[in-house]
Amino acid sequence: MQRYDSYRDSGVEWLGEVPSHWEVKRNIGLFDERKEINRTDMDLLSVTINRGIIKQEEITSKKDSSNEDKSKYKVVRQGDLAYNKMRMWQGAIGASQYNGIVSPAYIVLRPREKAYSRYFHYLYRTEAFIEEANRNSYGLCLDMNSLRYEDFKTIYSPVPPKAELDRIVAFLDEKTAEIDAAIAKKERLIELLKEQKNILINRAVTRGLNPDVPIRDSGVEWIGEIPAHWKVFRLTFLAKLLQTGPFGSQLHQEDYIDDGIPVINPTQLESGRITPNCSGSRT
Repeated sequence: MQRYDSYRDSGVEWLGEVPSHWEVKRNIGLFDERKEINRTDMDLLSVTINRGIIKQEEITSKKDSSNEDKSKYKVVRQGDLAYNKMRMWQGAIGASQYNGIVSPAYIVLRPREKAYSRYFHYLYRTEAFIEEANRNSYGLCLDMNSLRYEDFKTIYSPVPPKAELDRIVAFLDEKTAEIDAAIAKKERLIELLKEQKNILINRAVTRGLNPDVPIRDSGVEWIGEIPAHWKVFRLTFLAKLLQTGPFGSQLHQEDYIDDGIPVINPTQLESGRITPNCSGSRT
């Protein structure tokens, strides 16, 4: 991408310099808040962090946990933007390709210039804008920060000329599609390598390293066949479980060594995770 002939200070901290011929406007002059409701016949939409606005039915791993009464759900029209005001700090915003409804907790924006919708989709998902949105959000902590429409409309946004905007959007659509396709191929390759790794490990620990060794049925369903000269024992004959007494672990600081089998105190386990600094007797 070539630099423009000249730039100017936008006067907006999060933007810095912009091309000299671009405008910078407050969002109150670019959007109106859409508050249309009571359209329970429309499809349910979701605002996602990774993909923007999609149909709820596309999220196969998520059940519809919304209220049965959707009369107060907000209408989103094609070309509108919508954002999750409690997740704007993570980039949960996007332009909609669909007509549908979203939770009342979302903010729906109607661009005054509908042709700019896709441009704002890209702009508002950048790290720079997300940081600015978070600066204008309020809450007890980051996880509870909320970007209200009253604060969103005070933020400034860059506005390129329409012809230039079209080229920007076309460029980003093409390049992001290429990158997404490359990522999908890499992810498939990673899955195949993981599968190969698991097969390699499983074969080594259940068949050994000699592919020509005679094998026999182990008699254990999950193990299957093993080398004929291998033996199968119950775990109780191979390891001894150290029982903890009523006053905690029987191992003490003076018993610890730097190598060997790692040992975790049950008090350092919480919900299946190791939490070295936790206290209490939860296991």
